[in-house]
Amino acid sequence: MSYRTSTSIGTYRPGAAAQEWRVSNDPRRLTRGLLDALGCWYQRSRQRTALGALDDRLLDDVGLDRDDVAREVGKPFWRG
Repeated sequence: MSYRTSTSIGTYRPGAAAQEWRVSNDPRRLTRGLLDALGCWYQRSRQRTALGALDDRLLDDVGLDRDDVAREVGKPFWRG
């Protein structure tokens, strides 16, 4: 993952393949980018919580073990 640095206001593109900051001076794009990032983080947090609540039988069905789950659930919400 790479980020471009700039002195201008930037927007985050969570759906972009490279996931990088794009420079923008448009406050609407900045707001949209921030809302997209917040939505992504919220969904990621909910999915990790749900993953942590699965029992061993269901985890075995999807090919995960408790160590995999603990590693994923322990990540901060902003880290993919």
